[in-house]
Amino acid sequence: MDIKSKDCKVGIIGLGYVGLPLAILCAKKGLQVIGFENNKEKCNLLLSGKSYITDIDDEEIMRVIADHHQLNVAYNYDLMPQCDIIIICVPTPLDENKDPDYSFLYKAIDTIKHFIRKEQLIIVESTLVPTTSRNIILPILEESGLKAGKDFFFSFSPERIDPGNEFYKIEKTPKLVSGYSKLCTEKACQFYNEIGVTPYPVSSLEVAEMSKILENTYRDVNIALINEMAQICKLYDINIWNVIEAAASKPFGFNAFYPGPGVGGHCIPKDCTFYTCLAREKDVKASLAECARWINDQMPDYIVSRIKMLLSNVNKSIKDSSILILGITYKKDVNDVRESPSIKIINLLLELGAKVSYHDPFIKKLNTDYKQLNSVVFEDICISDADCIVLSVAHNCYKDLNYPEGKIVFDLTNSIQNLSVGLNKL
Repeated sequence: MDIKSKDCKVGIIGLGYVGLPLAILCAKKGLQVIGFENNKEKCNLLLSGKSYITDIDDEEIMRVIADHHQLNVAYNYDLMPQCDIIIICVPTPLDENKDPDYSFLYKAIDTIKHFIRKEQLIIVESTLVPTTSRNIILPILEESGLKAGKDFFFSFSPERIDPGNEFYKIEKTPKLVSGYSKLCTEKACQFYNEIGVTPYPVSSLEVAEMSKILENTYRDVNIALINEMAQICKLYDINIWNVIEAAASKPFGFNAFYPGPGVGGHCIPKDCTFYTCLAREKDVKASLAECARWINDQMPDYIVSRIKMLLSNVNKSIKDSSILILGITYKKDVNDVRESPSIKIINLLLELGAKVSYHDPFIKKLNTDYKQLNSVVFEDICISDADCIVLSVAHNCYKDLNYPEGKIVFDLTNSIQNLSVGLNKL
């Protein structure tokens, strides 16, 4: 297999927020790409030149599919035998018991096992509990009769996608690369170099797996610290945002993190839990990580308690009060609602009998635990008769928003600058 050859075909399993940008990058670099996606709706959107990911516009899809035919989208795996390189980018979420759910991963690995051939390079980018590559994935692949490092090449290279980040896209983010053998690592590094991504080789599969867990557990723990401190600061009437700004003036030993309604997205809540699961396998507790998870998970409850207090201050009960939530995605200017704390806030408010509405430019309909809600019209926000307006996600569309006078406005993002009366901050 010659990775530098333009005849080299790359198969990418899972065209989500990790797989689709990678597929497009490979196609732009002139490689033939086959994207395997078991969601028919996503397949149909791509084939019609439509994107379902915020960071990718329709023009990019049209260019690589319709114009240059570099990317082929497949619902089944019939074309997998053509692939010289297979990259797994499927989700590895948590199940209802907060344990790793590898069902998508196992399906992908089991499929590859039936098509695997000599000289293939197989890369897993999905986040894993450390030791999973060596102890679970490789034995399944070797059921084919082929041996890793001898007959085929295996690498684990965790994704580092940051949705909504305009600067640190795939090409500008160093890529951790590990391999079953030294040659496996070299082959994977050669591939990433070929598509313009800087590889950072590490010593073992386990180091790469654990590094990914560290990256996101680090964020979870530090966000938990600042969320806890925000609550303590409120009790003493200290502005947490001013505190962070002051501390950030120190040029060493401090990185600024900011409070919010909680931590959402596919990565951070899950990866920290992967770490605690790994610890439990050895009958020990990852106490700091578990505490961080608890603090961040409780933030929606804290936000609701603050809303209740704000309403009580004007002699209103949260029951039957109308509350407008602005922004329900887990992050600014992305269309992803996975683990969104804003949705948890909405469910808590509905449970307490509040009349909840929302606006989000990316999410037109929302199925809550209680009923379906439709996003209100943006122009109606400034004339809203809601008793309380909560800015939960600082989408760019809210930047110069004129809030209705005389209303309680609760800013969880510290981004409202043009309002003095009625403004409350986290």
